[in-house]
Amino acid sequence: MNFAQRMRLIWIDAKLASGEMLRRADISEAFGVSTPQASNDIGAYQQMHADKITYDLRKRGYFREGALSAFADEIHEAVRTAQHAVQSSSS
Repeated sequence: MNFAQRMRLIWIDAKLASGEMLRRADISEAFGVSTPQASNDIGAYQQMHADKITYDLRKRGYFREGALSAFADEIHEAVRTAQHAVQSSSS
């Protein structure tokens, strides 16, 4: 796994930990990656943390399963800050 994918996985974890629904489009929009890459990222997260993610068929999105996140809150914040900085500089 490369550094960029690791950052996306931490971002996925942060989004789920905040109680938000996750969709492939969220990853694509946040990081400028393709839909297949976003699918790969969700699959990688599921492999690593199967007990922390569930798919809701009715809502067509992923949600946090359980209370604990896979990464520390400080890491979540660092990745979100970096992701926002990259988005701002490319606009």
